[in-house]
Amino acid sequence: MLSKIKQFLTPPIFEDEDKTRLANLLNTLLLFATVLVALYSLILPFTTPNPAPVSLFLGIIILILIVTFFLMRQGKIKMTANISIAILWIFVAGMTFFLGGIFNPSFTSLILIIFGAGFLLGTRAAVIYTILSILYSLGLLYAEMRGLLPKALSPVTPSSFWAGIVINFIAVAVFIALANRSIGRALERVRQELDERRRTESELRISEQRFRTLIVNYPDMIFVVDVPTRIITFVNRDSFLGYTRQELEDADPISFAVALDDHYLTIAHWEEMLLPDNQNLDPIEYRIISKD
Repeated sequence: MLSKIKQFLTPPIFEDEDKTRLANLLNTLLLFATVLVALYSLILPFTTPNPAPVSLFLGIIILILIVTFFLMRQGKIKMTANISIAILWIFVAGMTFFLGGIFNPSFTSLILIIFGAGFLLGTRAAVIYTILSILYSLGLLYAEMRGLLPKALSPVTPSSFWAGIVINFIAVAVFIALANRSIGRALERVRQELDERRRTESELRISEQRFRTLIVNYPDMIFVVDVPTRIITFVNRDSFLGYTRQELEDADPISFAVALDDHYLTIAHWEEMLLPDNQNLDPIEYRIISKD
């Protein structure tokens, strides 16, 4: 029994890392919300003269959270987050309307919905729910000033107001802790990626140095030519055909190293190398002349 409960409370894992992260965050928020609602339900009889209506609202919230748990298990994390945030906002707004309007502590719970929307759905969702909450609060204010609100199902007392605000304090602290944890994990991933990149770059530099040492010390003549400009960019020997390395680099090998009669053949061969998707070049020989 305990193992099944533990399995139910453990967030699902998916192949998509971002989906798994979102599921883990949603699971954490649902657990904390369930605990806070249960805690508020325990102190409700001691702080509210008529706790029955409030208890009914809290029971519906717990039912919504349980259904959200089951939907999350189906793998539709984004849809579950959208639906749960929307339903909770509508429900909290309705609860505020019937429990005393802006003077009821449940009104401040809309802030928690905005936090949840930002964490689960991003900045755009947080902005949307902020605008909705502002417009709704203006409507409540107007209704309160005009006496249009229904009589509160449960009167707001100093103790009930205190209990509601304390629950919201705890919820805000939880959101801050989750934000810090999320930022810490993101920074840790960045540090790991930077360390891995530094190790890769270091290994690449070592490999390049070894390869360059091998080429420089190779007994045969090796030089690298930029084909479009026909300029030598690298030569491995200190001297070749009577030329020093400094004379060879940044020079055109055709103009000074290829026999004059073979210039046309050499240029045609190099231009053939520039053709797109040309992978089949036949070997070619041309005469080389020395500096002397």
